[in-house]
Amino acid sequence: MKLDVPETVRSMLEKADSAESRKHRAERAGQDAENARLRAIAELRLARRDELWQAATSVFAWREAFVATDESGRIWRHLGNKTRLMLYVDKFWRGEPAPPNDRTCSAVLAFEAWSPGAFGLPPLWYEERHKGRTSFEQRIISPQDLIDAVHPDFLAHAAAHFAGPDAWKWILLDLERHTKR
Repeated sequence: MKLDVPETVRSMLEKADSAESRKHRAERAGQDAENARLRAIAELRLARRDELWQAATSVFAWREAFVATDESGRIWRHLGNKTRLMLYVDKFWRGEPAPPNDRTCSAVLAFEAWSPGAFGLPPLWYEERHKGRTSFEQRIISPQDLIDAVHPDFLAHAAAHFAGPDAWKWILLDLERHTKR
């Protein structure tokens, strides 16, 4: 037995095939754009590799110097060893600078919750937040991890922050928030 398929069914199948094809092309274009965005950041890291290595090692040197101070133990005692300590905050989102007028996105470099006297030094965390919620986070244990995790401009800004007079700014804000509890 042979069925006669109505033209309306064939027409509907053509529309469904066309819609599926458009959806696939849109997904592919989105993925291509995301790959191009990530490739541009990777190329920027490569072009600035010497600068970024120096910046990352200076951040880790600051971490070591901070832990060596008597005040760091007191800070951790007041904050508690279950709290991350913010070190630097900037306007970045999805690994890129956020638009200048953005009020909802931020990237944070923080110390992992840590107890003075614990083995080693406190690892760093890179977090991206949107509307107050953490949307991405990565633990950073080496200068190369830091270079790979953050946008080159974020790293350069962070290194300049630690070298400048406001290096303690975010730590002071965390202590202030803690004392108001």
